[in-house]
Amino acid sequence: MISGTRLHETVRRDINRINSEYLKAVSVADVDGFLTESWFTIYENLVQKSEVNSLADDRIKQKVLRSIPIKISKYDKDTVKIKYPKDTYRVIRRYAKACREGCDSRNIQIHITQTSDLNESVKDTYWEPSFEWEETLGIQDKDGLIVYHNCKFDINEVVIDYYTKPKPIRCPQLIKTSGYKLGAYIDSNGDQVTTSSDFEIDSTDLWLKVSHYAAAKILMSMGDLQGYESLMKSVELDERILL
Repeated sequence: MISGTRLHETVRRDINRINSEYLKAVSVADVDGFLTESWFTIYENLVQKSEVNSLADDRIKQKVLRSIPIKISKYDKDTVKIKYPKDTYRVIRRYAKACREGCDSRNIQIHITQTSDLNESVKDTYWEPSFEWEETLGIQDKDGLIVYHNCKFDINEVVIDYYTKPKPIRCPQLIKTSGYKLGAYIDSNGDQVTTSSDFEIDSTDLWLKVSHYAAAKILMSMGDLQGYESLMKSVELDERILL
């Protein structure tokens, strides 16, 4: 991990280069909020790009959990259901461990289908669940996945690879004076923050990108468009990490 204090220092240094007077109006809670917002934005875009861009994938590979077995429960006679772990952000691979009498266990690829196509797909001989072809269908619901077997094989468990949810960046220990208490603040949701939370990824320089982007967003919030554009350009955020 990278210390949240280090990100704070980078943000304040960036702002100081543009206008030192701005620092008087920026609190620890403000910096935490902008850092977290910036991290979440960059993370979402890197996750999207990771499917086709190996550089994006490398930058957030610490956030991937692989080959995680998930217990199944019976949903109806033709399907089973799994609930995704609470820290799931996006599933990038999924397959079912299945068996049939007289055959060894096989890994069955799960193809996600849309609700509108489901009825036709499960009856189509090309798309229907197949132990021989090692393929089946699944449909997402609000908290997990429904997987079809159509009584053609038994599913013992489902295995997934997934990106975990990004964590907020919090540095309440930097609060030296406060109307509430030292080492604590109330965030924008009205919650008390007393525990620090550092930046999760230490294998790349991504923490710098997050810090620079947070500083730029602070300048934008103050109406300093010129400072925002100058900072975005100087830290080379035009590499399209945010697109």
